[in-house]
Amino acid sequence: MQLKFIVIQLLKEKPYSGYDLMKAIHENSGWKPSPGSMYPVLDNLSKMKLVAVKANGKRKVYTLTEKGRRESKELSSTAGKI
Repeated sequence: MQLKFIVIQLLKEKPYSGYDLMKAIHENSGWKPSPGSMYPVLDNLSKMKLVAVKANGKRKVYTLTEKGRRESKELSSTAGKI
């Protein structure tokens, strides 16, 4: 499963920092993405305006934008057809 899809699905539930996303993915699947794979995905999602980034102390917290929520629904319906 693509990391982008997993991140978007998790962000539907609540805002996460990059570290917390890696931790949640590890807890749910047993696989822990590296920072080298996680942060480029988050940067890309931000550039695509699918996530908003807010500084919270030293951490950046990511939330889905309205465009991200629409993308989430689209990805979910596409995943169901595969």
